[in-house]
Amino acid sequence: MGWVDISCNLDRSFICERYQDVPEYEWSRLDGTLYYISQSSMTSYTFARRFCQAQGGDLAQPKTEEINMHLMTLAGDNSYWFGLDDINQQATFQWIDGTSLDNNVFPAWSNGDATLFESERCVHQQVNNGWRKLLCTSYLRFACEKAPSPRPILPIRIIAATSSPYGGGLLDASFICLLGSENEEILTFSTRRLVRLTEAITFDSYTAPGYSNVVPSVVLRHTLPATMEGLGFFECSSVTASRMTSVPLAILLSTRELQPIDGRFTKTVHVGDDIKLSVMSTTGMVGEDGIRWRKFTDVDWADSLIGMSSGSLSHTIQSASVSDDGVYMTYADGAVEQLPSSFIRLIVKECPYGRWNPPLCDRLCDSCYNGGVCHELSGTCICPPGFAGKNCLQACGMHRFGWDCELECGPSQPLDQCTGNQICLPDPYGCTCLAGYTGIYCNETCLVGMFGADCLQECHCTDGADCDDITGECPGDCSQGWSGAACQVPSVCPIGYFGADCNQECNCRDATACEKESGFCAEVEGICDIGYLSDSVDFPSSCIKFSGCYSSCSKTCHCSGGAEDCNFLTGDCLSSICHPRWIGDHCQTDRFETSSRKTNPGVAIFSCSFTASSGQALSPADIKAALGDFSAASWISQSSSIYIDRTLSNSFTHVNMGPEKAIYCFVGDPEIPSEFMFIRLPPRQFFALPSFNGVPELLEFGYYHAAIGWRQWDSSSDTGEGPIVGYKLYVRSGSNVVLAKEVQPPSMVNNTDRSVSKRSAENASEMVMYNVSGLEAGSTYSVQIAAIRDGINGEGEQGLALTFTTESVIHFH
Repeated sequence: MGWVDISCNLDRSFICERYQDVPEYEWSRLDGTLYYISQSSMTSYTFARRFCQAQGGDLAQPKTEEINMHLMTLAGDNSYWFGLDDINQQATFQWIDGTSLDNNVFPAWSNGDATLFESERCVHQQVNNGWRKLLCTSYLRFACEKAPSPRPILPIRIIAATSSPYGGGLLDASFICLLGSENEEILTFSTRRLVRLTEAITFDSYTAPGYSNVVPSVVLRHTLPATMEGLGFFECSSVTASRMTSVPLAILLSTRELQPIDGRFTKTVHVGDDIKLSVMSTTGMVGEDGIRWRKFTDVDWADSLIGMSSGSLSHTIQSASVSDDGVYMTYADGAVEQLPSSFIRLIVKECPYGRWNPPLCDRLCDSCYNGGVCHELSGTCICPPGFAGKNCLQACGMHRFGWDCELECGPSQPLDQCTGNQICLPDPYGCTCLAGYTGIYCNETCLVGMFGADCLQECHCTDGADCDDITGECPGDCSQGWSGAACQVPSVCPIGYFGADCNQECNCRDATACEKESGFCAEVEGICDIGYLSDSVDFPSSCIKFSGCYSSCSKTCHCSGGAEDCNFLTGDCLSSICHPRWIGDHCQTDRFETSSRKTNPGVAIFSCSFTASSGQALSPADIKAALGDFSAASWISQSSSIYIDRTLSNSFTHVNMGPEKAIYCFVGDPEIPSEFMFIRLPPRQFFALPSFNGVPELLEFGYYHAAIGWRQWDSSSDTGEGPIVGYKLYVRSGSNVVLAKEVQPPSMVNNTDRSVSKRSAENASEMVMYNVSGLEAGSTYSVQIAAIRDGINGEGEQGLALTFTTESVIHFH
């Protein structure tokens, strides 16, 4: 039975099709861009482009000889489509991102001739013969390119710990591996040696000596032999279907002659940092002249000796690089295989502080507190033992630790005691003591003013009070400039963060700071970094939404489906639907426009315009304005409205006597995100209110009146901005105002409406006078003058005071 033509309204089963995703490991990276050559799929130019777009990219654009050679190498002996054609205009070649081939210094035409096969419109790479045009419907392999996806690769929640870091060779030497809760099935949970101890490689060079037992399934205890083999760097490893994480830890012999000077087996630095690795003699019998240093990656014995540091208890690395990452052994000359050695493992973070996603390092880490360290493959915080949570702000409390504070130390626990342990976490964290302990052997409590893992965190308690060694909590208030449960949140967030706990990302243009409460990028007038938008109802002034970018990340995407909906080369939306605020080519035309007048402080006079989409009808009620948030109580009444050529423009006037707040114009219902759009007005400009610095004069007074005169406001001797439209006279008896009167000099008498007046007093020497009546005899009064500038709320500060006493009435008897 074949196809049947029936009603479209009938219910039937259906079949879908979509392009198969190409896993990222099948792509090849070059200078921060991923490239892919189809291995078996052959199709037309148009369908090849659709396939690449379905992968989040587009056809490759070999604009440089390096890229061109890279693609040819990947393709081998195969021809392929790439993103160049003259479909729009014959002989005018354009890359698929819209740029002209003429802008390129590198064309690779076959025989140098772009006119070959002039009737064809699409360009392909011919095997060993350069670029040639071909019918766009021809079937070829194809080359795609896309930006590498910064998908976070979270570490498996594994911990390595030992209560015998210096007990190698003793009967009780062991270490444990602890698993936290995971969403993925754990496929393997095991131990091994990190580096071998002998130059010769044998079948068991990387096998951890001794034996392991798992009780329960999340705890693996490895007991080491009571021999010299119980020395070295070991690791706990776990594997799921998509991830593998290992956590190294070290154990030195009890008979060691050397050990790290601070007792820690790991040091973590960033690329470019200077670092000094130092050891100490445990016996006093090892002279510095006999000290030797080796650096092992996979224990390359032949080239591992570091001659520059021989004869010293320290090895200094200046401007560390990734190649410096590894295990450093320190030993007495001639004793390298007698094993009285010391080990320090150096962890070099590829990204600078606060960044992740190497090698681009273009993502901002979560804000990590209490000694937490940013994980370079996910941007998440690896919290020190004793703290947990997204930002390591959750203190586990006495004798507790773990990814979720789920573990405890003490009798009948995996760690049978709390002192003397070294706790290790996935790179780049390394190893430290439990929270509340420090010292070479992790058996000392914190000094006054310090807390946390290794007692490295500083207390911030009022009056210098000590805080809890383990949690950092203060007995009273936090010292000035700090907040939070353990007083670790600064009043000024580090650049790049905002929020009550400084744990939201600013994403401002040029990596500038933002306001702590709102996230507003004040230094750049609210402009977000490329790829980010102000599109959060909860934080409407911030740039916390990532919407994607295109054209070498020089422009922001505005697609309805966010970053995943945007072609990273062209900016086209895969769904063909723009975010509701944007229209036009590549969704780059903002439907909002705003303008505002410079006003006196506390006054906002502004307009908001919105362009209707094709077929959309707008009414004045569709554009609203709000102060601070979008709730109905915050709406601002409109004063006028005008509709011209699909663009509706509403005007608003608002007087706010309280703190200055952001103003938003919006269309739609914030409860329906797919239809809601808004814009924040840029920071408003205000006139400086005039300040009158003159002292009023007492021209004449009697029992019940006083004639007061004063010079006019003068920009050369007074401050603020004009034009001045009048003055306010204040008369006080003590703290009580008995008269507050607006007064105009003769030259301004006709300008009674100061809300629209633009006239200024040109004759600043003209004296302004006012006769104050109704005073009490023999009473003391003070007089102050405030200048009033044009516009609503135009009254400035009151000037210096004149004090006088009216004449007293003398009673005759």
